[in-house]
Amino acid sequence: MSLQKKKDYLDYLKAFAIILVVVGHSIGYHAEIKKDTIYEVVLLLIYAVHVPMFFFIAGYLCKKQDIKKYYIKKVNRIIVPFIMFTILKLIYSIFISNEFSHSTSLIKQVRDAFVYGELYWFIYAIFIMYCTAPLLWSRDNEKKCKQRNIFIFVCLLILNCVFALLKIDITMIKIFQLGNVIKYFVYFMAGMICQQNSIHKFIKYNKVLSALSVLIIVNLTFIITKFGLGSSYLLKVILAFSLMYLFYRLAKILPKKIYILKLIGRYSLQIMFFDSFFKVILFMVADKFISISMLWAIVIAIINVTLGCVCCIIIERIPYVKKLFGL
Repeated sequence: MSLQKKKDYLDYLKAFAIILVVVGHSIGYHAEIKKDTIYEVVLLLIYAVHVPMFFFIAGYLCKKQDIKKYYIKKVNRIIVPFIMFTILKLIYSIFISNEFSHSTSLIKQVRDAFVYGELYWFIYAIFIMYCTAPLLWSRDNEKKCKQRNIFIFVCLLILNCVFALLKIDITMIKIFQLGNVIKYFVYFMAGMICQQNSIHKFIKYNKVLSALSVLIIVNLTFIITKFGLGSSYLLKVILAFSLMYLFYRLAKILPKKIYILKLIGRYSLQIMFFDSFFKVILFMVADKFISISMLWAIVIAIINVTLGCVCCIIIERIPYVKKLFGL
């Protein structure tokens, strides 16, 4: 496989993930859509895969490299735009609307934003994972490193299953989003393990695995919605990996250099930052002219993603300013 082809399908996967994030936020944002009969199923499938796929891709791309350059890059690409967008949300909450507020007082809003990371929980979680990733890179014995990472993955999976069985909501550990780090680190580890063990050797089983994934998705969706097993961590992990595999297969069979998908994948993190701002504005305008349905929510999400890409293209042309956006 050429490096370009490899880069293309990874960009496509990032594009799929951010589109699902924005669509999920859009569908879940408007109360009227919750009256739709397929609302629960659609959101179940979207929320089962969109964030896990981001963490998986992050783990897959997290390879051994110069430590100093690695951390500088992560701070510039993740923390700098996080601070900027968080400040923008605080300004919006203070002077315009409490749309993004989790608390009433300014001190509590600052605490929620920078200590708990509630405005952009994903950012704290992924940054902590990146910070710990060098501990998981191979040093001398590559075989032992692979075995150790698989062991950590299994331990994390068991730990989260136990929390779910005991009905302990680990995400309630809000300081620096450590609860979500524990919950989602499984997917980051899975990405690293696949990268270290070369998943491409299973290519001859693609048709069988695709059929099995579809079968698993259909059955688990029915079981979870029918019997109310949405709290089962293990079922959601299996559902997530099944959905991710299908998206992986779709990304692999698509033609190279699909410009729009590569663009969305490249700006996926920035689109995530912009999402909440554009969502509020777009729904505010849409509510004045149309009756919002699930289909309209998806259309609004597509417009949202498009606006995010346009903003990134413009910002990337502005020296110094682009660094504030992680570009």
